[in-house]
Amino acid sequence: MAIDLSEPMDRIVDKDEDLDFLDDYKLMNPYILKLARDKISKGGEQVLKEFEEGYNLILATKNGVVKKTALKAYSRPRNGGIRAIVLDEGDELMGVKMTDGSQQIILATSFGKAIKFAEKDARAIGRTARGVRGIKLKKNDSVIGMEVVSIKEDKTIFTITENGYGKRTDIDEYRQIGRGGSGVINIQCT
Repeated sequence: MAIDLSEPMDRIVDKDEDLDFLDDYKLMNPYILKLARDKISKGGEQVLKEFEEGYNLILATKNGVVKKTALKAYSRPRNGGIRAIVLDEGDELMGVKMTDGSQQIILATSFGKAIKFAEKDARAIGRTARGVRGIKLKKNDSVIGMEVVSIKEDKTIFTITENGYGKRTDIDEYRQIGRGGSGVINIQCT
C-alpha cells in the first residue's frame, strides 16, 4: 500500500466553518491534512509554500516503523501522485511531523511504553522505502502517538490512559536511547 501525496483538497473553507468534513479525506496524506487543519484553525496563517532544504518529514506507523525523508523529495509531484511510504500488510500510518534534522523523536505505545531517540539515529531515505524500526513492540502492542521535540526546549508530555488516568512528565525524564529499543515505562496501564 502506498500513501499518495498529490491528493488535492477540492475546496477552501472559512475559519469558522465546521472542520468535520476534513475527516472525509482519510486517504489524503496526513501531513497535508494537518497543514489544512492548522491553516483553517489559525485563521489562515501562511502554510509551507516552498520545500526548503534542511527540513525532513518523519513518518511513523502503528507497527513501530519510522521513516525520515528530506522534505525536498516531495517537491515535484507527478500527475499520478508520488509515494510517501510503503506499508507492510496490516500496518497504517499514524503520524507525520516536519523536523529540522536536530530534534528528538518520542514514540508512545498502547501498552504504556515510550522511546526517545535522536532524529539523527534515523538516516534520511528515499520516498519509496519502507523505513526502519523505531521501537520494538510486544505482541498486540502498537504505536499510538509521536512527538518531535527540540533538544533545547523544556517541555512536558501529558499521557492519558483509556480509563482516564493521566500524568505529566518532563521530557528530560525520558532517557534517550537508541532507535529500535523497547523503550521505558511511560505510564502504568492496568
